This record gives sequence, C-alpha cells and structure tokens, in this order.
Amino acid sequence: MQARGNYPPPPGVTDILGLEISGVIAGVGAYVPKDIKVGDRVASLLAGGGYATRVAVHHKMLFHLPDDWSFEMGAALPEAWLTAYVNLFIEGGLRSSAPKGDAPETVLIHAGGSGVGTAAVQLVREAGAKPIVTAGTESKLEICRELGAVLAINYKEQDFLKEVMAANGGN
Repeated sequence: MQARGNYPPPPGVTDILGLEISGVIAGVGAYVPKDIKVGDRVASLLAGGGYATRVAVHHKMLFHLPDDWSFEMGAALPEAWLTAYVNLFIEGGLRSSAPKGDAPETVLIHAGGSGVGTAAVQLVREAGAKPIVTAGTESKLEICRELGAVLAINYKEQDFLKEVMAANGGN
C-alpha cells in the first residue's frame, strides 16, 4: 500500500518504504544501555525506512534475535505479532488466564487468515482464551483452525454475529 501511495508515512518520516527491519548493530550512541552493543543481531518495527541499507533506531524499539533465528524471521515478527499483542493485551485487556472459576474469555478476530490475525489466534490460544475467527475462504479458515481457532466463520456465507452468539450461549 505504501508503494502505491495509499499508506503515506507519518509527517517527518522518510518516504523510503519498509516498516520492519532486522540486522546487525553497526554503532551505538553514548546513552544506549550496555546490553545493546555493536555486533548484536536485532529487529525492530519502524514508522518507515526499513528498506534502507542502514537505519537509526531508538534502543527501546529493538529486540535481540535468538541465535537460531534468521534475519527474515526477525523482520517478519514485529508488524504482525506486536500489533496483535498490543491490540489484545494492552488495548483489549485480554488476561493471560481467566480468574479461578471464570470461563475463559472469548476473542473474535476478524481477518483471521491475515498476518495479524494468525498471530492473534496463537496469542489468544496461549493466553488460555477461546479464539473465534472470521475469514472469507475455506483455506484461510482451515489455517485458523490448525492454529487453534475454536470456531471459524466464513463471513461471506454465514452471519458471524449469530454464529458467535450461538457459540457463547447467547452472550
């Protein structure tokens, strides 16, 4: 969408494409903590410029890559997984487990077959909640089921509201 001009970067951000990076730290500033050093393998989410040869990133926006991860794996993580995490746990208030005696939370994930959607299904599952997804094709719904969706609804063929309400006893 950025390349087509349909998703412009925020004011003051480079017009070079790319929102995710991974690579090796080439230099650090004077106030960077000692646990971040030249030669570290890292990844980050950016407002723009990820396709550049070099980027400057605030140290708080970096995470270290595990030794067995490729740079491709590192660059694929931030946008989908961090977006899903923030939406679910920070903005949505999803708890990592239901209080004793409470039923597990149910989370409806639209576009369950997307990158953010598939990440969300797995995060919800690991939190002990019930992921319910919508998608428009059977192949996407099957992927969601394989990842742990307890209900997968084809929004082109089913009324997702009715399906979700039925799955939750009318709640």
